[in-house]
Amino acid sequence: MSIKLSRREALKLAATSALVLGISGSIIKLTLSEQAPQTQPQMPYSTTPIFCSACGSHCGLLFVKHGDTFYITPNLSHPQPGMCVRPASALQMWNHPLRLKKPLKRVGNRGEGKFQEVDWDTALNEAAAKLREIAEKYGPEAIAFTRHDYLSWHLPLIAALIGTPNVIGQEGTCHGASTAAREAVLGAGGPPSVQPDYTNAAYVILVGRTLDATMMHVRNLSRARDAGLKVVVVDPQPPT
Repeated sequence: MSIKLSRREALKLAATSALVLGISGSIIKLTLSEQAPQTQPQMPYSTTPIFCSACGSHCGLLFVKHGDTFYITPNLSHPQPGMCVRPASALQMWNHPLRLKKPLKRVGNRGEGKFQEVDWDTALNEAAAKLREIAEKYGPEAIAFTRHDYLSWHLPLIAALIGTPNVIGQEGTCHGASTAAREAVLGAGGPPSVQPDYTNAAYVILVGRTLDATMMHVRNLSRARDAGLKVVVVDPQPPT
């Protein structure tokens, strides 16, 4: 069976593949024009230092603009120069042709995949009315919020206004244990307040996290490996 792809489809497939890889040190590029010109005039570069807030590591990044093309790359002069798939996908979240531009309301049965666009007032008012209905019928404790680091500060406030203590963060499966150890032993806070001492380590075990997803302190880990550090990765996922 042969599969034929147009030039545009091939470009989109290549861009999607690059996004999914998302390995540390990768460079993700987004071209605003759908058809890349054969020759491009020389354009000046503008570079803006930024950081990623998708987790507590706050990795340093560079936002680079070159004509109609934008890049996000690791900032190697930053103390935390890591880059995972989350900041790498930021540009697609901003300008991907399939991104959601308005709230969607289900109009069919659950699982049918039928939705229609609604305005923000409609979406927020209907969501608030449903939360009030659940709280009045079952009590505020029947409502739970889950969150990650990005813009998560407002969810505890909303939960407190509703009257539920159920705010579930990602720390328990991420950095909760290491943060507690840093506070007890060193009096420090969560990541990235203390960098792992990879330079003086001889043996490191990564449980449930591969080298391309370590995110934190990638440059220091790479240098330590070059100097002889032994790294073992324990992946609990079954082989496919």
